[in-house]
Amino acid sequence: MLIFFLFLQNFFQVTFSGWALAPDLFFLAVISKGITDERHFDRYLWGAFLGGLFLDLRWTGIPGFSASIYSALFLIFRFLWVIIPKEGRVPALFLGFSSAMIGISAILRLLLFYSGRPTIVPAVAVFFFLTFFALLISWAYYVNFYRGQNV
Repeated sequence: MLIFFLFLQNFFQVTFSGWALAPDLFFLAVISKGITDERHFDRYLWGAFLGGLFLDLRWTGIPGFSASIYSALFLIFRFLWVIIPKEGRVPALFLGFSSAMIGISAILRLLLFYSGRPTIVPAVAVFFFLTFFALLISWAYYVNFYRGQNV
């Protein structure tokens, strides 16, 4: 599943190359799967790192930038998620946390790669438009998982 979203994000990056920022579909998939499968936390952390490294080597020219962002934000998300009791891990909280992590990732990417370009407004608009739908799909996945738990 993560590989599919990695290639889908790569496809969007090719499609919007030069004028818009592709949504972080891979990172949303890592977050969604990483918190629902608590037994294999290390797999998703390494997945976030390796997927980010793949995207770095494919696009940015700074090997390790996306990998470090994805890994660090996944660790922060996971830390915040674990300190909340299971009864409090409601879908609205998941939506808020994942939106915040995607926002931080977008701000870091925009500051480093799009600062000073005249196309920053369309780049941000397309990013948030597509990310909105990706967040809704990720939220729906978590809602389905949440309903299956006995909380």
